[in-house]
Amino acid sequence: MRQLIAPGSAVCHRWERRYTARSAPGRCAAIGIGLSGAILALAATPAPAQQWQARTVANVELGYDDNVRLTIDDPEGSVTSSLNAAAHAVRLTENSTLDLAAGLSLNRYGSATDLNYPAVFLGADSRYRGERSQYRLAVSLDTQSTLTSEAATSGLTQLNKQQYQFVVRPGWSYALTERASMDLGLSYTDVFYEDVKNTPLYNYQLGTLSLGGGYQLSERGGLDVRVDYGRYKADQIDNEYDNISAQLGANYLLTETWSLNFLYGLRRTESRFSDLAGQRVTQSSTGPTYVLSLGKRFDRGGGLDFQAVRELAPSGTAQVLDTTSIAFRLNYPFTERWRLGFDTTGYRNQQPSGEVSLSDRKYVDAGLRLTYALGQAWTLGANYRYRWQNRDEVPGNAQSNAVFLTLAWNKNWMP
Repeated sequence: MRQLIAPGSAVCHRWERRYTARSAPGRCAAIGIGLSGAILALAATPAPAQQWQARTVANVELGYDDNVRLTIDDPEGSVTSSLNAAAHAVRLTENSTLDLAAGLSLNRYGSATDLNYPAVFLGADSRYRGERSQYRLAVSLDTQSTLTSEAATSGLTQLNKQQYQFVVRPGWSYALTERASMDLGLSYTDVFYEDVKNTPLYNYQLGTLSLGGGYQLSERGGLDVRVDYGRYKADQIDNEYDNISAQLGANYLLTETWSLNFLYGLRRTESRFSDLAGQRVTQSSTGPTYVLSLGKRFDRGGGLDFQAVRELAPSGTAQVLDTTSIAFRLNYPFTERWRLGFDTTGYRNQQPSGEVSLSDRKYVDAGLRLTYALGQAWTLGANYRYRWQNRDEVPGNAQSNAVFLTLAWNKNWMP
């Protein structure tokens, strides 16, 4: 998700998300036209010895969720269905990469038709490698329902409003020596919502600047340092946050299949907002920030990944939240056709200052899936998902159990 501390991942990490198309307002349409032009310009750039690789994916899913709105009282169950399609293409040359992605999804609820929503994703990620320097530029535009966009932050998943997000991420890295390197990254995010006048959701902009460096001590490990600055602004109610953080860490290859990465540091955050009397208020706070990642790759494919992160995450409720998240993912192919998967993510949201508020919450999303390869292109899957949410200032817990049956098709296109 979008972070105040760290820029997000490249387009290729997001292209298979289940987004769907809908007609956007004029602002979104203008951005989409600009993004399409940028993608076409990149694709048309002459490149000697270029090589395209592509993958297309489509699936249809049918399921049942016993609490589609994730409410504490009077949970509402509904049959669900979705139709999803995505395409991903990469052009490789001797010193450059162009990564294009698009995703489309339609989601329907049988007895809760007001929750029906579409989503769409468009993205381009280009990289150019010189003798010592590497330049990168990622641009993306996506739209999704607040049923999914607010799960990690505000938790306002009972509302079905459309969120639009436009992101630009340029960057530059430089090899100082054979062992030492530095990296400079920028990120600009513009998030806006459609038809949220009577809701606690607000448009916001987010900008980040990141400077990092690394020194490889050996073939197996090295040291990393990072300094970040982030600025968040919600124009409609004039809330602003400035944050600066510094982190020091290391990366280490434990074995040929196990790897460990971590960064730990401190942040200082300043917030400016208007109180109930209309007076301008400024608050400052400090706190820890860290990233810990542990991963293992299996010989026959797949792997497991664990990550613990504490960061400031932007929210559509005109504030940033001190968010601690823990994620675990297992992808295990126990035969050539059968594959077991388990994904779980937990969030703890609170105010950066530590003050008690309605934003203080805990959220867990866990899923178990079993897939069977019918052939080279077709896969059948069964999934179970559990969701749980608790707000510190609201008594009771919200829980959801859901089951899904999925038929998927994918095709790799090689030259």
